[in-house]
Parts: sequence; C-alpha cells; structure tokens
Amino acid sequence: MRVWKQGLGRLFLRLLVNTPLQIKSSRFMRSITKQVLRKTAFVNLQITRSFCKGIILPAQTDPYLLFLTGLYERPVQRVVAQKSAIGMIALNCGAHVGFFTLLLAKRVGKKGRVFAFEPDPTLRSILQRNIQLNSLNNVTVLPYAVSDRTGTVPFIAEGKSTSRMPGMGRRDDEGPLTTVESITVDDFCARNNVTPDLIKMDIEGAEGLALAGAKKVLTTARPVIICEIHTLKAAQQVHSILTECGYSKLSLITKTGRKKPWRLQANVAFTYHILAEP
Repeated sequence: MRVWKQGLGRLFLRLLVNTPLQIKSSRFMRSITKQVLRKTAFVNLQITRSFCKGIILPAQTDPYLLFLTGLYERPVQRVVAQKSAIGMIALNCGAHVGFFTLLLAKRVGKKGRVFAFEPDPTLRSILQRNIQLNSLNNVTVLPYAVSDRTGTVPFIAEGKSTSRMPGMGRRDDEGPLTTVESITVDDFCARNNVTPDLIKMDIEGAEGLALAGAKKVLTTARPVIICEIHTLKAAQQVHSILTECGYSKLSLITKTGRKKPWRLQANVAFTYHILAEP
C-alpha cells in the first residue's frame, strides 16, 4: 500500500510542474502539494516552465515547491534572465541551495562562469549537490561570506535562507553562532583575475557591507547589480555606494515584474529587490 501511495505521490508531482501557473499557485493546490511532498520519497523533477525551464531539483518542501512550480521570485527571475547572456561572468553572493546559481549557469552557458558564494556549510553541501544533479561544469562554489573585509566574520548558520551575519538588523541575533571566512568582491576578483558582468546578491542585510568591499569592481568593471534589500540601513548604504560609484540607473523591481525608479523615501516595505546599471 505504501509503495502504491509513493507512486501516486510522484505522479502528482510530475503532473504539477506542467500545471498552468494560475492553478498551481492557488492556496488550495499549494496546500495539497505540501502534504504530498511530506509523504513522498525522494524524487528529482525537472522544471518545465518559466525562466528556469530544464533545471532539475529535488522535490521537497518549501522553498523547493516554489522553485519547481516556477513561482519563486518570478520578477527577479525575469530580470536575471534579461540581464545575463552567453559568455558572461556572474557572482552569486548568498547562493543558498542554488536556484539562481543554476539559472545563471544556464544563461551564461559553457563559455561563461558563475562563482557562487555560500558560507553556510549545510546550504553549501546542498548547493553542490544541485549543481552536480544538473551536470554543470561552469560553476565554482566558494565558502566565503561576502563582506567589507577579507578575513573572518561571525555568522549564524541555520542551514536555511535566514543564515546571516549578526548585527545586520534583519532578524534577531539568536542562533547557532560560528565563524566563517569572509572576502571582499574586490579581493576575490583581483586574486582570481575575474571581471564580473553581473552580481546577484541576497545576503540578509549585509548587502551594504558587500558593496562597500566592491567599490573598485563597481567603478572599473561596471557590472549589473541585482540585489535584495533587507533593511532601511542597508538600503541607505547600497544607494549611497552605487551613486558614488556612478550607477545612474537604479530601479525597484516590483512584484509585477515592472521596474520603476528606486527612491529611498518611496519604499517603506522590506524586503524588495533592486536593479542597478551604470
């Protein structure tokens, strides 16, 4: 009986990825899917729609449910797809389990390169597994927290998307505190002779610190920046640094996928994503 249920659960999941977006995004369908995921043995599924079409991921509970259905940060997916191209070099700071790393790797192709930074060892292990699952040879995984200094930094490693450096104001500082290696974008690029075309950043409130350590790259390489903003303090830091480094096109990525001018005083809700172009 259990084998029969497992087979039915796997069939449901395979059908789910081909279901129209408006149906699978409904609260009812997502509730059913979560229950199936909890009771179904490990299975890998291929995303069949959206910008990540063709990417393979394990069918597990959130956030994989959002990944597999194509619902995860769709407006950001769109911008990443629009701003990346074959042969580009991309940095993914705060790579998590690799959703955007895989998308970037697909977009830049064999002639391009993706450097994925993930200091949380649990997430990094899953990230490496997902890269192998997709047989990607154009991704390098790095264990660093991207910051404003090269050395070590305190880090709360929770094994999930909330892993972070403490003191950033994103969440409280309770959690399994450890120390991880840190690096600046400028130091990494100089040491490895890397000139990035695009930097994708989601680092739980430390985005201002990361860009403070990237000023040389920002003023010379002029990469496109796609960054999640987590706090007002981080927003102020990011806005100031990008303006200082000559980025004149600062856009807010709206939930509908449209872009509009990013003005600090106009944004009171966190979190949100911005696009910066020189």
